[in-house]
Order: sequence, then C-alpha cells, then structure tokens
Amino acid sequence: MKRSIRDSLNKAPAAPAEKPPENAEAVIERYSGMSESELMSALMAETSRQRAEGTFDESSIKKGMEALAPMLGEDQMKRLREILSRL
Repeated sequence: MKRSIRDSLNKAPAAPAEKPPENAEAVIERYSGMSESELMSALMAETSRQRAEGTFDESSIKKGMEALAPMLGEDQMKRLREILSRL
C-alpha cells in the first residue's frame, strides 16, 4: 500500500502536554499559494520560535525525513536535505 505525506501528517501522535497537531488540510490551506521564498521564511521563523522555546527537536526532524524518504524521488530527497541543512 502506498503511503502519502497527508496520511503521515494526519496520523502524527500528539505529545501529552502539547496541543493536538493541525490536520493536514488545515496545514495545506495555510501554506497554499505561498512562494518558495515565503515558505522558507515561514519555516525559518517557526524554527527560530521553537529554538527560543526549547521545543525544537532535531531527532524528530530526522525521523520525519526517514519517514518521507520512501515517498520521495532522488531530486526531492536532495532538495529536502538542502532545506534541512539550512535549519
């Protein structure tokens, strides 16, 4: 059975002390229509916020990348690595 990013986002468990994650449709709607530059700015702002709060978890990022890897082509995986290296 083929896995999708949307399935992964919808099935992500919430940490006990955190608010539940947004559903995939809400996330997609929030970021749809943004340019690549706007998306990178939003990503960097969120990363900075999480680092300041002490909630940025690099191991979770790596686990997410490993989960996405089977669904991505070589070029997509290269791009993901470039983006994550900027974090």
